[in-house]
Formats: sequence, C-alpha cells, structure tokens
Amino acid sequence: MKLEEILNSYRESIKDGRFSRKEKKILKEYINRADCSEREIDLLRNGIFEIARAATEEFPPGQIIDWLEEANKSLKGEQEAVEINKALFAPDMDCTSEIISWINNARERIDICVFTITDNRISKAITKAVSKGIQVKIISDDDKCYDRGSDVFDLQKSGASVRIDNSPNHMHHKFAIIDGITLITGSFNWTVSASNLNHENILITNNKKLVVEYAGKFAQLWEEMV
Repeated sequence: MKLEEILNSYRESIKDGRFSRKEKKILKEYINRADCSEREIDLLRNGIFEIARAATEEFPPGQIIDWLEEANKSLKGEQEAVEINKALFAPDMDCTSEIISWINNARERIDICVFTITDNRISKAITKAVSKGIQVKIISDDDKCYDRGSDVFDLQKSGASVRIDNSPNHMHHKFAIIDGITLITGSFNWTVSASNLNHENILITNNKKLVVEYAGKFAQLWEEMV
C-alpha cells in the first residue's frame, strides 16, 4: 500500500473527529504490511499533522488533539519519539543558530509567522531550504516588510510564499513550525539586534497540543492575509 493510500485512510478517519480502536488496528496493519522505512514514517507523521491542521475549523481543538494522539500511536516507532522542550535566552545563548539549525534540518515544509526578518544569516538558511524544494510560507507585518534591511520580499523572490497583514495594527507574532511537528516561539525577533543586544527568548517544543494550536492560528492568518 502506497503512503498516499494510507494517508487517505487517516483522512477518512478524521471526518467524524474520532480515531476508533478499529481504525487504529486497521492502520497499524496497513503500515506493517507496507514495511515503511523511518523516512516514510516521518512523511506519514507530517501528513497526519497536516490532516489535523486542516480539520481545526471543523472540530474543537481538544477533539483534534485527541485524534492526533491516537493517530500518532498507530505509527510504528511512535513510542520511541523523543520529547522536545527547550528554552534559550539571548543575548547569553545563541538563539539565531538554533533557529537556523531547525530550518536547515526541515524535510518538507516551514511555516513562518514573524514580525520582521532582517538577519541575513536566517534569510540565507530559508533561501537554501527553498532551493532544496522545501515548501516555505511566511506571514509578516505589512509595515516592517518595507523597512530598510527587510528580507521578506527577497525571500519571496527566492520562491517562498509570502503574505502580509492589511490593517493599521501590527502582525506581531514570532513563531515558526517545522515540518508540522516542531514549534519555535518566543519574544525573539529574527534580527541581528535581537541576537546580539536584546534580552529575548525562544521556546522549542514538539508538544502536540501546542503545535496543533499554533498551526491552526497560522492557517487562519494565512487565509486572512494578502
């Protein structure tokens, strides 16, 4: 059974917002029969998060999280998944290098929602990701995009999909989601001054509840932006 056929079974499962024991048993059998590699399991996991994110407007967040928990348990090797909860504080710790590392290790997609991007080191990492065929979406503030040194429109030219807000208020979020499974968030602006001078923080986590909630907000903002 091909991966897309397995993912279609997950799509059928979420239609009622529940992941039954019967569905779990059937999907485990499908996956075992397909003898999926570690890479294929990662692709399935990414697909499951995408399915859950697409359903955030149809079902309450708690119900989506429950479905996601059960769906992930059906994947071979899920019990070996490593929990990630990491905090860094600038200027004493290198938040920029941490962000770049996660961008460099992305496999499928990167969703970025930040106030501004002026740090060329981060922009180069994003451009490199785009060149590798990774889907990159960026949401940013309409005023800051036109500031001197802003890299947002250059990133758009490189192939990233960009949307900006269209209001007199600021789009002041600072978060990114890597491959639909890892969240980077905090006060840290993606600028040189934030890295070298300011007292800032980032939190990195693969907590499913938080990832789903942030992914839902990203999807909502993406539809609202221009």
